[in-house]
Amino acid sequence: MKFKLLAPSEYQDRTGERFITNRSGEIEVEHHHRYLFATQFCKGRDVLDIASGEGYGSYLLSQVAKSVIGIDIDPDVVSQARRAYGSASLVFDVGSCQSIPLVPGSVDVVVSFPTLEHINQHSAFLDEVKRVLRPEGLFVLSTPNRQVYSSPGKQNPFQQFELSHQECETLLSKHFTHKTVGLQKATSGSVIVPAAKCDLVLEVFHRSNELTYELTDVPPNAPYLIGLASDSPLPSIRWGLLDNPDFLYGSQLRLMETEALLQSEVGRLGKEVTEVNQAFEKGSKSNLLNQEHDRLRRELQTERAKTDAALQHIAELELFSQQTQSQLHQVYTSTSWRVTRPIRALKSIVSAGFSTLRTPPNVESSKRSAAAESVKLSISTAAQSDQRPILLLTTHDCSRTGAPVMCLNLARELSKRDDFRLLVVAINGGELSREFAELAPLYVLSEIRDSSSPTATFKAILRDLDGPVWGAICNTILCAELVEALDDVDIPVVSLIHELSTSIDQFGRQLIDKINMHARHVVYGSSYARDQVIQDFGIGTAKIHIVPTGHNVPFFSAQQRDVVRSQVLINADSSRDNVLVVACGTVDHRKGPDVFLQVASSVLRLRPDLPIHFLWIGSAINRAYGSWIAHDVSRLGLQGRVEFMTSRVDADVFISVADIFLLPSREDPYPLVSLTAMASAVPVIAFSGAGGAAEALGEAGIIVPYLDVPEMVAAVIKLAEHPLRRKFLGEVGAARFMENNDIRIFTDRIMGLLLQIPAGP
Repeated sequence: MKFKLLAPSEYQDRTGERFITNRSGEIEVEHHHRYLFATQFCKGRDVLDIASGEGYGSYLLSQVAKSVIGIDIDPDVVSQARRAYGSASLVFDVGSCQSIPLVPGSVDVVVSFPTLEHINQHSAFLDEVKRVLRPEGLFVLSTPNRQVYSSPGKQNPFQQFELSHQECETLLSKHFTHKTVGLQKATSGSVIVPAAKCDLVLEVFHRSNELTYELTDVPPNAPYLIGLASDSPLPSIRWGLLDNPDFLYGSQLRLMETEALLQSEVGRLGKEVTEVNQAFEKGSKSNLLNQEHDRLRRELQTERAKTDAALQHIAELELFSQQTQSQLHQVYTSTSWRVTRPIRALKSIVSAGFSTLRTPPNVESSKRSAAAESVKLSISTAAQSDQRPILLLTTHDCSRTGAPVMCLNLARELSKRDDFRLLVVAINGGELSREFAELAPLYVLSEIRDSSSPTATFKAILRDLDGPVWGAICNTILCAELVEALDDVDIPVVSLIHELSTSIDQFGRQLIDKINMHARHVVYGSSYARDQVIQDFGIGTAKIHIVPTGHNVPFFSAQQRDVVRSQVLINADSSRDNVLVVACGTVDHRKGPDVFLQVASSVLRLRPDLPIHFLWIGSAINRAYGSWIAHDVSRLGLQGRVEFMTSRVDADVFISVADIFLLPSREDPYPLVSLTAMASAVPVIAFSGAGGAAEALGEAGIIVPYLDVPEMVAAVIKLAEHPLRRKFLGEVGAARFMENNDIRIFTDRIMGLLLQIPAGP
């Protein structure tokens, strides 16, 4: 088997104490040999490398281990290790060996090369090691042998707590049932071994002086101790030799380089002596330099004071903003705001003309003023001075669900542009109607009086518009009739498809056929969705594009997140430190709340010791189905550990405070809730073959086989046990979201498709 090292690190050790990969000599072979020796115990295991340093050793272990977590106390070192070696199976984080940031029983092997000599609380460290080890776990360590490593009467400032051989044996015996201590020494010489693998007993011939060799059982004066300890019987140990044929040549080369550097240093020092002598002759100039130095120092202090004042002002502005938002919320929820709502609606009708008359936001058609409805289109047109072309955006409804929320995010971006007027058409209204109407004129077809059908009403609206329509973006397959109507009057359409085959079958095959016939461009959020529709419905590929769905996730302050997390866990009588697993979606069969319950029940049954809480956010469309879910929670005895919360306007903040986001959907084209989790640096667990989530996540999540509940359970337990793995996957997800799914990027790509369409019929 081969073990690979990466190119030398760019990290520069500030202390001179750490080994880094651009050093060589004895220190190189000693450090490499320890980690290579430890690989025999790490195959297929979960490993913790404590005091992992630059990360090269963790990287060696990861080539055989199931997973490796590297912990180091220096944030700069950890950042370098992440950049150089980080992967889905190898993560690094900041932590102390005396307070290891892992849950109990989370790893099989703890490796510590070397650590003991740097800390004075040896027993506290070994207690932490035992806490994170599983019952049959193994501790592998190295530490300098004080009787050999340190010169008598001199103390290494970095290694003030070295142990002798006997002290190391005694320490391990106090904490573990089984232990052994070996020796390590970098040396030069010769080795004679069998040509084939066999049991091996070594004889050591030590050259004690120029004319004498001594036969010994072990290399004398070995500067390092290698310890193995466990509460279970120790595994068989293969003590080994590191063969580095370039070692002697490299040592000679380094001696020559050192000699050259010393000669260069002598020359440099001689030059400095000459310069110092000359400087003494120019004492007056030195005084001037000191004065200039003092002046610059005073200026620096002044600038620092200005900076501190600016930072304080920024903090005050942020606090004022938070207070203002709170006050606005109080106004919106006040009795006076609700009482004056009809007056505000009437004002918008009077001032906005025909567009608002047809679909006033939040005012049902049956409640409109008869006088207001008698206003003619000609009056509205005369008052309308905006001659920019119109861009239509259509949605099947305004519910607070995935596709309409995505459409609302798109409307927010489009409304910021100046080269067209945005107009929104919804077949049905809903909770988001008001938010759409605040961005652009909104027509809700089902709420317009005396319309024979939504499509007929839409055609009438197109005829009555006061300016040219240069393009349309139609969201979801349920807008197929509108796509056809637009094409009939030569208005080019980009159609956004969010549905997969099962949903398309339920809505009707004719809808996808109409979109394929009448839209100029058809956009899918993932190759999975595109390929499934092509395979199941024989749709042509000429006009199909893949554009990863865009999303806009609000920013939540640390204070907001803390309040929400405390609210969820404290209300559930759970500790605020519990691992919070969140899922979000309507409570229906497609979204998989039954799978969510199976996963939660299995996790709590298999690991009753795990401090974990499960939360589902979303309401039931079918009351009977929702009742059965509540029935199952009760029958499984999950009250207090599993909670179902109705749909919320602020669902995003609940997702953002999760430790794990679970996506148990059977079919979900490109779930926005998983994008919210990614943007919030929350790791996601999802099924393969269930939609575009796996494609969106890439290496930023854990993908398990379709409806494989045991695998999803194992993934939840794995992440619950390993906060560092959660953090790594979350950070990868956040970076991937910004690269692929930012709503601004999505909007630019969709507008780019519209601009490709030639003008005219």
